[in-house]
Amino acid sequence: MSESLPPYELRRATTEDLALVIDLAVEVVLHSASPFRSVPAQDIQRYRRDDLQGLYQAVQDDNFRAFVAVSGDEFLGHVLVHCGHRDSATGVGQAWIYDLSVNPRYWSAGVGQALMRAAEEFAASKGMRAIGL
Repeated sequence: MSESLPPYELRRATTEDLALVIDLAVEVVLHSASPFRSVPAQDIQRYRRDDLQGLYQAVQDDNFRAFVAVSGDEFLGHVLVHCGHRDSATGVGQAWIYDLSVNPRYWSAGVGQALMRAAEEFAASKGMRAIGL
């Protein structure tokens, strides 16, 4: 069960936020790891951390956004979205969600929904008609 949600701010991530984004993504990645993969947990987390180092360059791309939810010094979650892709079945322009992570203490409290709304609004502002996961 989620904790009571404190008042929070949802905003575009800054470069200073990226270490927190990476730490949370590494922390929660094991919750979404397939049980059919026989990869040790520490390898999954190491790969995730290494893979997300590319965020420092991605935030310079006008078609990419990282949005964060923060309450004071507490990091509640983030979403990473990139626009400009084409759906492989329809050719429709779409955005792609690369990661959505929420602090487990706030699962089911609406943080993920708020982050997705920010991603959807950004995608729409870029002319995207769909979002893939």
